Amino acid sequence: MNTKFIAAYEPQGTTPDLRLVNGSVRTIHPSELLIRVVATGICHTDLIFATWPADQIPYPKVLGHEGQLNTFLVFSAMITEGHPSFCSKFVEVNYGGEDATYTAEGTDLRGNFFGQSSFAELAVVKETSVVNVTNIIKTEEELKLFAPLGCGFQTGAATVENVARANEKDRVAVLGLGGVGLVSIMTAKMQACRTIIGIDRVPERLELAKALGATHVINTADENIDIKDEIQRVTDGKGSSITIDTTGNMGLIKAGLEFTANRGQLIFVGVPPLDAMMDLHLVTFMQTGKVIRGTIEGDAVPAEYLPRMVQWYREGKLPINKLISFYKPENFETALKDMKIGKTVKPVIVCRKRSPVVVEKQQRTQFRNSLQVILPKDPSSAASDDLDSPNDACLEPDLSVECGPESPSMCFESLWDQPEIDYPAERLIQGAAENCAKEPGIFEMVLNQRKDSDFTIISENSRVHQTEPKPASSSDAKLSGQSHIIYSYYSFLDLDISGLLPDDINYLEAQGCFRVPTPEALDEFVQEYFLHVHPALPLLDEAWFWAIFTRPVRGRSNLSLFVFQAMLFTACSFLPFSTLRSLGFASVHNARDTYYRRSKLLFDLCSERNLVSSAQGALLLSYNGTMKDQKRTNSIWLSTAIHLAQAAGADQFHTSLNPSLTTVNELKRLWWCCIVRDRILPLGMRRQLHITSLDVAHGSFLPTEKDFSREIDGSRVYAPQTKRTLVRLFITLCELTVPLTDVIKIVYPTGRLTDTHSPVVHDAQQGRESLQSCEAGLEAWFERATIQFPTPAGIITREESLVLYTNLLYIYYHAACFALYQHKAFIISQEQAKATSELQRTKSKIEDAALGITENLKELIQLRLERFLPISIAAYIAVPLVLHILDVRLAKRPLQIAQKQGKLNVYIETMKAMQKLYDGVDDVWTFIRTAIDYATVQDAENETSLQNGYSINAVGCLGSKSNLTNDNEYANDWGNVLVMEPVLYFRLSRTIDHSLALGRYSEDSTLGLAAPHSARLPSPRLFVIDIGSPEQNVDATTCKHDKASVDNGDRESDAGQDQLLSAPQILEDINEFITYDFGMEDL
Repeated sequence: MNTKFIAAYEPQGTTPDLRLVNGSVRTIHPSELLIRVVATGICHTDLIFATWPADQIPYPKVLGHEGQLNTFLVFSAMITEGHPSFCSKFVEVNYGGEDATYTAEGTDLRGNFFGQSSFAELAVVKETSVVNVTNIIKTEEELKLFAPLGCGFQTGAATVENVARANEKDRVAVLGLGGVGLVSIMTAKMQACRTIIGIDRVPERLELAKALGATHVINTADENIDIKDEIQRVTDGKGSSITIDTTGNMGLIKAGLEFTANRGQLIFVGVPPLDAMMDLHLVTFMQTGKVIRGTIEGDAVPAEYLPRMVQWYREGKLPINKLISFYKPENFETALKDMKIGKTVKPVIVCRKRSPVVVEKQQRTQFRNSLQVILPKDPSSAASDDLDSPNDACLEPDLSVECGPESPSMCFESLWDQPEIDYPAERLIQGAAENCAKEPGIFEMVLNQRKDSDFTIISENSRVHQTEPKPASSSDAKLSGQSHIIYSYYSFLDLDISGLLPDDINYLEAQGCFRVPTPEALDEFVQEYFLHVHPALPLLDEAWFWAIFTRPVRGRSNLSLFVFQAMLFTACSFLPFSTLRSLGFASVHNARDTYYRRSKLLFDLCSERNLVSSAQGALLLSYNGTMKDQKRTNSIWLSTAIHLAQAAGADQFHTSLNPSLTTVNELKRLWWCCIVRDRILPLGMRRQLHITSLDVAHGSFLPTEKDFSREIDGSRVYAPQTKRTLVRLFITLCELTVPLTDVIKIVYPTGRLTDTHSPVVHDAQQGRESLQSCEAGLEAWFERATIQFPTPAGIITREESLVLYTNLLYIYYHAACFALYQHKAFIISQEQAKATSELQRTKSKIEDAALGITENLKELIQLRLERFLPISIAAYIAVPLVLHILDVRLAKRPLQIAQKQGKLNVYIETMKAMQKLYDGVDDVWTFIRTAIDYATVQDAENETSLQNGYSINAVGCLGSKSNLTNDNEYANDWGNVLVMEPVLYFRLSRTIDHSLALGRYSEDSTLGLAAPHSARLPSPRLFVIDIGSPEQNVDATTCKHDKASVDNGDRESDAGQDQLLSAPQILEDINEFITYDFGMEDL
């Protein structure tokens, strides 16, 4: 194809030999694009490379790397949604071995300079060098204006913001006021830096610098001015804390190092001479603590950073239009001259329009937009309001639409001069098909250790072309561009990916790990997090979070993206489903899976350098309760978080000599959150502790209200008094962890239940003393807690959050009592001589603990607060739920059934609410259902008598054969089953305990020798799950052994069988809980 380009020939001296020539462009390769250049900036780097020795870069060649482009032909899959377009490694491109890109007068010219060589009307561009700005840049005039964003302007802004991390305390000096330097001045102003000094020799640029935000300027052409002395004068003798050199001039770089303040940083972005060296007096350098570093493009991720710069321009913060002058290609020499003398800051070459024609391919097909970068509309931005919306302007009303694997699509806005393309259609098809099967690389275009971030920008009129993508399944969670945006759009988020491999970055971006919800949805996420997650686990200082969240510019203190993705994971359960649906999620489970996966991938691949952030995120991920593939995911994350916290020194916060109260507070929060999770999770999941001792004797170990003083008044979701009470509830929970430590160490010492061979069982005296100590500790805590937080909580306050967390606190307490007394009952059951009387007393305490859990849940259900319960509650109520199912089955009179059904409904409603929110609830239900099957008679129709001397009568009560007529001797509730058939009771409860502990279903083999095989409960098919009219008939096929009594009209004695019709379906699968109507009238 014929085209024009500016070619660089080998210079005879130090002046570049640049010529505008006619030539042709070669056949493009897979993973390349042939594009029409709209405009390209001239960068100082281009002129440097145009004078480098031929042994560095062969001549002739085509340079240019600040291109704004329109798509012409596409022979690859092009950029897909989530493409990172970023390079964190330096890769050298071998110009000598690569075929020529252009040909002029029989001479081959090298191209692909920084992946593009934009000094041409038609350019061959690496697809990985493209940033799609569809929906951002709205007109071709804007496209021309934003050409320098691809390199120079981005370098200036990102160096100040990303590399230097300038803030209001900094004194910034910029050496050289070209495009890079002046944008650095603008960005320093946006960062509200205290002092901003522009240094140059061109008076016009010095005046422009003052207009753009410089507080002081220094003219190096004035021989009476010493730069170092002048810097000292304007900074009150302190020097500049940040010095940025854009010149590459060794004299200025050395001077910059001298006037940089102690512990300041010198950053050079200009390219110095190839043989440049600098001597340093190392002792002085060490003593001053100064930092010297270079940077490429300010370490920016172009796909993320360019949209932000566009927005700054529209907001008037980055007036780059004051720096740019436009030139035609034939006037490029004038542009170079004006640039050299300072007449123009940034010359931009604007190419003439032209349109292609493709041989053997007459139809044009519909554009498929594959990468959208969304910016919020700013109503205050007049520039934005006047622009046309980015619609599919490339489509004409009468255009025939065709798109498929066999038809590479093309789309053009209008027709101009028509060059011919000598490509057969078969070649086009083959190129597209071959590349579709390849994973695009993103690190192919760096030259001489130059970073792959001089990016071509594609406009709205250069729509990306690809075949129609296959529909994504909901599990893939491939969300639309309108729902999630790149994290760097938000100034409070940060992520260090400097150590990542290229493939890792590509993969993370493809999985959406760098994306977070758009501002409207994000506000809801954050509010729900601090409403419903933070009160129970205050990892962050809420006041600090709101300060950075609302901060207009990036500061030194930011939140890790890994932590924030983990926050989204924990918060999404509490968002309205309409919000989740607007983000592209099919369900709450889908949202949790997506954010969990993103968080986990960031943790696995990014390796957070900040141990505190890593521990915080890992602790939040311990809320993943799923037990898929028999993995104890929550305990793994908890263990990881604790080890990271210990590595960060959090466990020694109370002995720390760190003078920073902020750091001590951060470590103290982290460690106490680890302790709380290390009590709540093992108690519910029947697992061992990771933190086995607490240094409560130390005066500053326990958390106090003072530790949360900032966020009490700084909360944006709770009033100060409510927040203060929530803090006190958390402190009370921390106090509960002390007796819980002893309980868990006794009941689950190794993550396994005590068995018949345990020393605790055989050493009765030691066991009793330990149990008494635990009982005393729990009772003492309960007495103190109820003085401050009486129950029912709803009587004291109408604030729902206080009712929620008060009841949650006492559920933990009652669950600890339940576990402790059940453990005690198991030990007693092994002592045959004392079993009956002492077991009876212990049974009463177990019943009291279970009743406490029931009453706490009941209050929450009455106020419709059960939907805010954490996933751990599913494990806490597993055994009580089974026992209440058993209670309903064993009840023989209508009044008993109604009362017990009401209690069972409390647990069922709780499970129903949590099943909608958490995956792990299904796992718990599987354990419950399987355990019931294991402990029950397999054939209810045939097994009506038991070999151990007990039988089931028509009502289903377990009692002695010789005393079936005596109601008092029936095991008519689960408490009596414990006393009368302890082996049967523990077979059921311990099977569930074992299953939760292991993360998979596991029967308790320790009771196998002690229990006869026939010691089983009534079939689950007979379990009553709801209450109905006692007058309704019983289906004879449901329970044949009741047929006689039904036929005789004995309604009263058989009332307990009236609702057996629906029980099998409910107990078969917990999914039935969602549709089954459980009444609330009996609560």
